[in-house]
Amino acid sequence: MISLIAKGVADFLFSDNYKIKEQRDVYIYGIEIIIATAVNIMSILLVGLIFGAVIESIIFFITFAVLRSSTGGYHANTYFKCNLVLVANVIMVLLIYNIVQNSSVLLAFGILVNLITLTVTYFVVPVESENKPLTNSQKKKLKAKSLIIEIICIIVWMILVLADIRYSVMISLSLTSVTLSLIKFKRRNKNDEKQIS
Repeated sequence: MISLIAKGVADFLFSDNYKIKEQRDVYIYGIEIIIATAVNIMSILLVGLIFGAVIESIIFFITFAVLRSSTGGYHANTYFKCNLVLVANVIMVLLIYNIVQNSSVLLAFGILVNLITLTVTYFVVPVESENKPLTNSQKKKLKAKSLIIEIICIIVWMILVLADIRYSVMISLSLTSVTLSLIKFKRRNKNDEKQIS
């Protein structure tokens, strides 16, 4: 669906420009990414409105998106599945967020998640896509970038603990979601390698 819309938009915008027409696929891909991102953001906001937790949903999405940009992890093979997985993640996170009210539990959970996430990131990141292999230099840069982003997330988490622990837990839950995605993807890759050999 998103691909068809992107093709239609590209054809409409660039139908008269021959030079741009030669790079049609590049523009279609860019438009697909813009549309998919807009759909993701609208879905997140809608779920946030339904749960009465728009700010929490935004905190989750920003943390999740920024971290996933450098760590890699599970990728769905269609935009629809990607959106479905993201919405399911947000719903699960908001359900947990609404169930756990105890500040001590939230603080302990956050500390534990921060330690686990840093450990998993150090040993697992970056997770390569089969369509986009990485050089050793790229792997080192992405690992360093991921660790820096996580450290920044943890610093923001600490500030939010002091300001409002309920918001800080959204960062912890985002980190948990990314970590589970990394572990799932790594295990799937190992299983694929065993089947090949």
